[in-house]
Amino acid sequence: MDKDPERNDRILLIISCSKSKLPHPAPAKQFYTGQLFRSLVKLAQNNRWDVRVLSGKYRLIPLTKIVKPYDQNIVKIGLKLRSVLT
Repeated sequence: MDKDPERNDRILLIISCSKSKLPHPAPAKQFYTGQLFRSLVKLAQNNRWDVRVLSGKYRLIPLTKIVKPYDQNIVKIGLKLRSVLT
């Protein structure tokens, strides 16, 4: 069977940010220090999956984006989205 040249078989893993963070700016990959976050990044990289981080402040970002310290809960994004959709 021929592959469709328009089809992309890559997997995109969207990982939620973690509450534990570095106290200084860093790329998202290093900035978020939660155990689950780190484990999922490692899993994705071992499998060559694309990764984006859902951040409470920055929304959907690549692992390479420099992130500055913040204290904003990701749940608030969901509540705002829900209020817009209903």
